[in-house]
Amino acid sequence: LTLAILPNEGQVRALVDQARDNGHEILVHLPMEPEGGQDPGAGAIQVAHDDAEIRRRVRQALQRIPHARGISNHMGSKATADARVMQQVLAELKTRNLLFLDSRTTVHSVGYQLAIDMDLVAFTRDLFIDEIDDAEAIAGRLWDLAGVAARAGQAVGIGHDREQTLIALAQVLPRLETRGFRFVFVSQLLP
Repeated sequence: LTLAILPNEGQVRALVDQARDNGHEILVHLPMEPEGGQDPGAGAIQVAHDDAEIRRRVRQALQRIPHARGISNHMGSKATADARVMQQVLAELKTRNLLFLDSRTTVHSVGYQLAIDMDLVAFTRDLFIDEIDDAEAIAGRLWDLAGVAARAGQAVGIGHDREQTLIALAQVLPRLETRGFRFVFVSQLLP
């Protein structure tokens, strides 16, 4: 599993250390402005920010989560649809040779395509696995994700740190592995 950690929530260093000690890859789960006015959290990238402020916030988030392999967007339906904003975010990643995982919180996101155009390693999620917080429903989504991987050769699922998600992962991942599915860090996927 690759864990995406919010840079300004809770005991970030302890989470990073625990994740690394347990062999997980880490991404910065960068808070970004959504449509609709929800609060994405402290340090969020806002469309109204100028270029220098956007880049400063990305750098700050990366400093708070050492050893991150890249970023994914937390919320961000408004920010990821804005080419200027995403160019600034992605430029900071490019200078550090980091990857971008587009959570695709909107069909209007330009993040993935801009990252590809800028020669960054980039991925986009195929399915949210836990839109319904129920272990049985999440298990079903994991099987759906396996179907996507079987057809496309690989797939990216995104879930949350919820009890029901962990229960479903513990139940389904071993069964998928016995059927030949292999789980890798997002950085190990083919771009």
